[in-house]
Amino acid sequence: MSLDTAAMARVGLKKMGACASNSFANPESIMNTMKKQITLLAVSLTAAFSFASCSSGPNARTGTVIGALGGAAAGGIIGHQSGRGLEGAAIGAGAGAIGGNVIGGAQDQRNERYYRRSARRSYY
Repeated sequence: MSLDTAAMARVGLKKMGACASNSFANPESIMNTMKKQITLLAVSLTAAFSFASCSSGPNARTGTVIGALGGAAAGGIIGHQSGRGLEGAAIGAGAGAIGGNVIGGAQDQRNERYYRRSARRSYY
């Protein structure tokens, strides 16, 4: 009588007192768990960076909104190709919001320097 490797492993584990069904997890469930953890990590990091690096100028706010909308659209399209449109849209929105905020904040800083420089030159 010949047993396959998995059956032999289950028999060996039962002899040791371990539960075979818990010891050998389904590879698909492990991958699903890893995907969920990676997605949660990505969303958490996106939220942390967006709250930590928010600029408050008008261009930064506009850039955040436009970046989030553009990122959500691009992420949704890319995610749809892999069968995960909603996750792609969420990740794209977060990344786009951060990028838009950074670009808008840089524009606000540039404008502030310009206005300060021109204020020093003006004569009343």
